[in-house]
Amino acid sequence: MTSHHRPLPRRSLLIGAASTGAVLSTGAMSRWAAPLAAAPLAAAPLAAAATDAAYAALRSAWVDVLTGGPQDLGDPDVQAAITQRDTATANALALVDPDPNRTAVFTDIPYNPADTLRSRGVAQSCSRIKAMALSWATEGSSYYGDAALRDTMLDAVDTVLTHNYVAGEPEDDSWYNHEIAIPQYLNDALTILHAHVGSSIMQRHTAAVDWFVPDPRYNYPPSHPKHKLSTGGNRVDLCEVVIIRGALDHTEARVADGRDALSGVFEYTTSGDGYYRDGGFIQHTSIPYTGTYGRVLLQGAATLITLLAGTPWEVTDPDVEIMFDAVENCYAPTIFDNQLFSNMCGRAVSRKNSVEHGPAISIADGILTLAGAVGASRAKAWREMCVGWFTRDEFVDPTATSDLRRLALFKGLMNDAGLTPTPEPVGHRLMSSVARPIHRRDGWAFTVAMAREGVHGAYEANRENQHGWYQNRGATYLYVRTDNAQFSDAYWPTVDPLRLPGTTAQRRDDMPDGDWRKAYGHFGGGACVDGEFAATGMRMSKGPGGHSLSALKSWFCLDDCIVALGTKITSTENYTVQSVLENRNLHETGTNALTVDGEVFPLGLGDDEYLGRPGWLHLEDVAGYVLLDAANGSPLRAAREERTATWLDINPYWSTHDDTPYTRRYVTVYFGHGRAPTNREYGYLLLPGATPAETAARAADPGVEILAKTTNVHAIHVPHLGFTGANFFSGGYTVQLGGGATLGTDKNASVVLSQQGNELWVGVANATHRLDSVTVTLSGTSYSPSSSDPTVQVSKSGRTITITVDTSARDGRTHRAILV
Repeated sequence: MTSHHRPLPRRSLLIGAASTGAVLSTGAMSRWAAPLAAAPLAAAPLAAAATDAAYAALRSAWVDVLTGGPQDLGDPDVQAAITQRDTATANALALVDPDPNRTAVFTDIPYNPADTLRSRGVAQSCSRIKAMALSWATEGSSYYGDAALRDTMLDAVDTVLTHNYVAGEPEDDSWYNHEIAIPQYLNDALTILHAHVGSSIMQRHTAAVDWFVPDPRYNYPPSHPKHKLSTGGNRVDLCEVVIIRGALDHTEARVADGRDALSGVFEYTTSGDGYYRDGGFIQHTSIPYTGTYGRVLLQGAATLITLLAGTPWEVTDPDVEIMFDAVENCYAPTIFDNQLFSNMCGRAVSRKNSVEHGPAISIADGILTLAGAVGASRAKAWREMCVGWFTRDEFVDPTATSDLRRLALFKGLMNDAGLTPTPEPVGHRLMSSVARPIHRRDGWAFTVAMAREGVHGAYEANRENQHGWYQNRGATYLYVRTDNAQFSDAYWPTVDPLRLPGTTAQRRDDMPDGDWRKAYGHFGGGACVDGEFAATGMRMSKGPGGHSLSALKSWFCLDDCIVALGTKITSTENYTVQSVLENRNLHETGTNALTVDGEVFPLGLGDDEYLGRPGWLHLEDVAGYVLLDAANGSPLRAAREERTATWLDINPYWSTHDDTPYTRRYVTVYFGHGRAPTNREYGYLLLPGATPAETAARAADPGVEILAKTTNVHAIHVPHLGFTGANFFSGGYTVQLGGGATLGTDKNASVVLSQQGNELWVGVANATHRLDSVTVTLSGTSYSPSSSDPTVQVSKSGRTITITVDTSARDGRTHRAILV
């Protein structure tokens, strides 16, 4: 691969900041201030250019990354950030255990060697030590260079390395804390305090890191039964651990090994963890995770690439270009108005401040850091994209941060008069690898979380995301300009987890606690041939935990609407089954009116009312909804309620959660299929941002023809777009197209037809990811073959076109044939 990136300025990640070294206290030397032995512990010889000065420069640069470097102390935002840091330090100091025989640093985080998650508390303690070190090294802080604080921190590190984090000891149930969290926090604190760290502490620290992370390419030590390759964000974190550990005691082999192991993320994959060519990113084998592990990968790799630029360990792998492409192909498509889609965040949706706006801001940080490594025009495009996101964010101020490096980065961006905010793009991106269609139109975006073999139905681990049963089973996410915080504002703890928008679910109180993550069903994807409109769908063969709930569900993404169809909704268990048309967070005080067939419906808090089969509905400031084929569909009900919950209710593991209650109002509209239903169905048109009048007009003339809504096929035709979309959930069926023409397939597939002038573009996708070939037949047509993708063969006999597609790559992509 040819590399097109340019050398990075050494300090490009510090916007407008000069280079500074670590802050050294001028106070009296403590018993910890013995000079660090210059010789590395490992016997690996140093490269010629890897001088003591090079290591010192590397550590100095890392201190700048951590502290933000020199700051304008007259800037009130800087002062606010420093004050926030100082408050955290003061709170931590108040909890330090003064007992000289202590086995834990802080009184509120005891250490129990028998606890199978004891490392969690150790990581929390080390996080506090790092926070104190940041205050100590930040000019303007009331703790800047404070000798007493310095000695307190060194005592704290000694306690950890004596009792809590020791070479030769086994890991507990959290490999992450032993191999990433604890060594990262300690690395950071010891880099800041480097000139004052004695050889005993340094040797014990590096020995512990070497014990738990002997090779950044692997999780778990070699003797551990779970020893395996590290991937994605975890790989980058482990690389950082060994690079900074090597810089601490001048161990060339460790720095170089961390740099070299980064190459493991500069590649595409076709299964399991990593980047996919269609823009998807997976971690933990089958979880779409762009907003969590993908974010960690981007931020970490961008920082390390920049940190090592101009050093003896500069990243020279030409495949680093994949990181640059991922900005445009993987990350940018998942963000709308500075909200990163929840369906790309895995279990992190259950973490306060780690969903939607939080990861979007962190990804912008990574993009802006990486911008120094690409050409000027590309870098400007990235910066203008970030300016657009920040400008349209009405919920969070990205510059409201205690991270002084990020503050300088973002303020420099927003104060750059030469940048013009980029608007959100319009079009369709179908990330088949993660079963995520992303549909963008002017002023709104829509995405669906689907599941299939290879993409889990939900994800829970470490007691996180305990109510995630239906999150990836057809949950829809609608983003509109009138609400920039729909899924950010305490949505996940307060929403009814059995009534997520778009889902078909059983109402039961015995939802499983165990392995409910598995995706039951082998159809999850779709086809898009023109970059504008798409046919997408999924087959749900069972509910969470193997419950007897099945359904076929489709979403056809069009110019100003989404057509949603559902059939074969069946369950043998005696539970009520519902399909949720909408469940909207109205925040704390919302009173958005619900209009039904032109009349405001009197729906009060606590009401759950029967609506029957109206022609259309409208929810104020959200969307219009037109019922399609209502006579054959299940009847509707509507509810308005207040729901109160805490973040602990869905994630008791996350350390920043407490029992603060949040109350949010919701309006829910759902199809009631009854108990143990058989072959129930629904159909509706979703019109984001439409007015009541526009919705009524579409009810009178939907502009969409339903060609098939059966137990095997969903298909529609949209005359004004020249678009036909079909999901064949079973092979061997045909659809009547009009004028005597028919469309059929021999196997499961998604098929789209798009009229492009005098050409007809045919798109075919293997939405099951299990087939080696699909044959599509278009009969009763005057079209002839013109051109096609290399994977497609087209023949004509009489008035029948036969399209045979090689889908042996099993990647779900759309294959195109052009007819004239």
